[in-house]
Amino acid sequence: MPKKINLDLIEQNILSHIQKLEKVFIVFLEKELKKFGSDWWSKNVKGKVFAYQRDYIRNENITSLKEMDLAYFLSIFYGNWEDFKKLDMFTGDTLIYVKETRKVFNRWKHRRGRHYPDDIVLRDLDTLKRIGNEFNLETKITNKLENLWVRLLPMVADNFLSNQADSIEHKQVDSDFKIEKEILAVDADITKHLIDKYQIHSCPDNHRRYSYKPTKYITFFDKNGEMDTIYEIKEV
Repeated sequence: MPKKINLDLIEQNILSHIQKLEKVFIVFLEKELKKFGSDWWSKNVKGKVFAYQRDYIRNENITSLKEMDLAYFLSIFYGNWEDFKKLDMFTGDTLIYVKETRKVFNRWKHRRGRHYPDDIVLRDLDTLKRIGNEFNLETKITNKLENLWVRLLPMVADNFLSNQADSIEHKQVDSDFKIEKEILAVDADITKHLIDKYQIHSCPDNHRRYSYKPTKYITFFDKNGEMDTIYEIKEV
């Protein structure tokens, strides 16, 4: 029986990690965006986020990065990527991790008790570790996620093997059922007692009514619709 990952515990760890990641983003963005000039807030913040985020910033009168969360930071970073990619600290995969982290954030920030598959959990933990490395998050913080990933891996592997075994078993059941369905059932009416006695059944082979698919087994039902024996066809 597959073991269930404690998703509530995973959620706590992920949200805690996201809070730490947010602090790193704030420091990074404030430092780098101010280099773009005095209008950086209007041009490089409000001008780079999604329309609904821009509306929220305006309606809530937000004037600092500290009033935002990771979803905004990822949008700001993505919008300014052409400038940020020139920095030595980032790899060629940084933008991929940023896009993935947006999905991770939305998934766990708004989980509300939803169930997520094992592979999604492992992938999300790995993504957060990688984005943390990109922004030089403290090693002890990223290691905590990596250790959690390592602890979960054997359980996920066991669940995978268990699911594979169940799948094979189900396929075998389906296969057996398919064989049973290939038994030809023929209306013998008043001649059933003769078929049972002589073990021979005859019918035309040139009429569409008797166009039977090849089969290994055959049974006959009488005038009452009852069947009592399945025969193996020895010869045609």
